[in-house]
Amino acid sequence: MIKIVSEKESLVSIMNEGEIKGLTKNLMIGSREGEPSMALRVMELEEGGYTPFHEHQWEHINYVLDGEGVIKTEEGNKKLQKGFAVFVPAGEKHQYLNDGKGKFRFICMVPVERE
Repeated sequence: MIKIVSEKESLVSIMNEGEIKGLTKNLMIGSREGEPSMALRVMELEEGGYTPFHEHQWEHINYVLDGEGVIKTEEGNKKLQKGFAVFVPAGEKHQYLNDGKGKFRFICMVPVERE
């Protein structure tokens, strides 16, 4: 069955503690819609916001919707902007930082068990 979800219907988690600053996660499609394999999230980082410098044992794919930011890797920082896509392999350390003006928004697709 085809499922359609608006951003207004997403499950919203605001994260602003420890190694996370100014992150909003909008879970658009995942286990609650009965999705068996992939979860689609829209992540928003406020100005100066960041995710932790971390790694995990699953891959994920990102697509930048708005704003400018950086992905920090063990090989150095790489600038991101609207229209850029990123593939992060399992086991690769990474961190997203908003170093621009306004929100840095990107799609993040992960296995549904990691939504």
